Amino acid sequence: MSEINHPKYRPDIDGLRAIAILLVVGFHAFPSAITGGYIGVDIFFVISGYLISSILFQSLNNNQFSIFDFYSRRIRRIFPALILVLVSCLFFGWYALTPHELSQLGKNTAAGAAFISNFVFWREIGYFDIDSQKKILLHLWSLAIEEQFYIVWPILLWMCHRFKWNFLAITLLALFSSFILNVISISHDRASVFYHPGTRFWELLIGAMLAYVSLEYRELFARLPKKIPDLSSILGLILVALGVILLKEDSEFPGWWALVPTLGAVLILASGDDGFVNRKLLKSRILIYIGLISYPLYLWHWPLLSFLRIIEGSEVTAMLRAIAIGIAFIFSALTYFLVEGPIRWRKESKPLVIVFLLTSMCLVGLAGLFVYKQQGFPERNYVAESFRKNNWSYGWRNHGCGPEFLRVSSDCIANSSVAPEIVIIGDSHTQGLFLNLAELLPKKSIMRFGVYLPLFDATVVLEPGDIPMRDRASDVLLFAIKEESVSTIIIGFRGVMNLMGTDFKNGSQTEKRERVLRANNNLNKFDSKEILKVSMDRTMRRLSQSNKKVIFILDNPELGFNPEECLEIRPLHLTKFYPKKPCAVPRSQYELRNKEYRDLIFSILKRYPKITPLDMQEKFCDSLWCYATKNDMVLYMDGNHLSNDGSNFLAKELIKLINGG
Repeated sequence: MSEINHPKYRPDIDGLRAIAILLVVGFHAFPSAITGGYIGVDIFFVISGYLISSILFQSLNNNQFSIFDFYSRRIRRIFPALILVLVSCLFFGWYALTPHELSQLGKNTAAGAAFISNFVFWREIGYFDIDSQKKILLHLWSLAIEEQFYIVWPILLWMCHRFKWNFLAITLLALFSSFILNVISISHDRASVFYHPGTRFWELLIGAMLAYVSLEYRELFARLPKKIPDLSSILGLILVALGVILLKEDSEFPGWWALVPTLGAVLILASGDDGFVNRKLLKSRILIYIGLISYPLYLWHWPLLSFLRIIEGSEVTAMLRAIAIGIAFIFSALTYFLVEGPIRWRKESKPLVIVFLLTSMCLVGLAGLFVYKQQGFPERNYVAESFRKNNWSYGWRNHGCGPEFLRVSSDCIANSSVAPEIVIIGDSHTQGLFLNLAELLPKKSIMRFGVYLPLFDATVVLEPGDIPMRDRASDVLLFAIKEESVSTIIIGFRGVMNLMGTDFKNGSQTEKRERVLRANNNLNKFDSKEILKVSMDRTMRRLSQSNKKVIFILDNPELGFNPEECLEIRPLHLTKFYPKKPCAVPRSQYELRNKEYRDLIFSILKRYPKITPLDMQEKFCDSLWCYATKNDMVLYMDGNHLSNDGSNFLAKELIKLINGG
């Protein structure tokens, strides 16, 4: 029995599915062209809530509801294509990925098989998180939310039916609670809102509400004038189009914005299969066909794009991305007709099929977990693992104190537990020097202070005592200046990001910044450049008056790519026979991006000649390029943080200044 011959089948819904998947695929492949294409996922949520709830309501009204039958249908619908994609990704990843990448794929495979991907990716979000475009199974977050919804929704409906509870009141309460939680949380915790089921369920519930109203008031819907469904479908399409055009990747989404695509989808679905847009557009043969393969297309397209970006590096040509999407369409059609369809629609041996699918999914999840626990089998690629050990995790060992050094609160002191001689103040770009300096200067006591204030990292502090406000950065600076044993102060921070006012809307920091603005009565508005200028000038003036040797590190160049991409450590390259550019960023490009920051810093340092600048641009760049490698050393662990070799190189340059008088 085919899906098209199903008695409740509406071909226009497959057409709407096609619109949704084309938006998602278009956004993932060409994000600058289809900026709001990600709303396709929200359209899918509404469609799913509507269709599944329609089936549930009818079965409950006919006293034919069965938990086993419901979950059997879900398993036969979801598992076959998902198992195939997960196994294919693990198999290809074995040959194409470095051990660390394969280990992460294994973890995400296990999460995908258990339908908890949204929670795993939510927990992975952080300062050193890898590029989302290189998370091969990232797209499974939405599938996880759907399945989490269908764990509780059928049971809730059954209980409402069984105990005569007010279904409408309970559902509206859940819908509005989820939506309000989404709205009030979006400004300060966008990641949680994006991935958490509690802030996404309302999108499925709004489709469920439409299913309920359509069933309970179907006679009223049937008596509506012809123009109403036509207008409803046209307005719905306009809302979807507005979402695609107006929304950008950095929009506060979902939030209030999610109403645009969800209401658009509701209006299109509510207009029935005879609404103007439904009959003129959504019932077209090509859209119906794409709608039929939309689920496997969703599963296949992202891993293909992600593998391509991993293998070829960040800069993948539009042609290669288009080819990847073409392959995704072919794989999707084959999956639908050869795997999903035959398993989904066969009638015989249903319990045996369910057991087989459940067992297969468990085995795939266990295989992924095993790959993760084995750390991606490092013996597969010794060169890649050696690189990562010596230039990534080993390099960022500086993030911790190390077992041989004393931890003082969140700070560290090396080579002595008292009387530090050298103090390092800074964020992650500066703290990486700690262990390298400690090893190169074993007879000197070195203390490291980590100051993490996005926008006000490290040096961007107010002069201690100037105002009533005291913050950690002020306290650290005051300690370094007043401590008699300290002879050298090394200070630095990630430059251009502070200049741009990065992460201003990160809620946990908003209050601190408002206090800074209130305390500086000469700064009556948020202007990151002006704040940087004023606070830097105050800090440099106070340091210049301290009679200490002060070294200010002008931030190292930022690559904008991971050095792993241009080193011959990957087991597979699609374009390995084509010439590659140097493992570097053009100096002109870097200077253009950093001109404002560097001009501002140098204008301040000119007023304080006692402070010695260490310009990392001149150390890492020649006249044409700023390099990720130097003398067979890999200087970076990612696009902007120095590796162990890079920190060691910088430490040696600092020692010249420390000893140079």
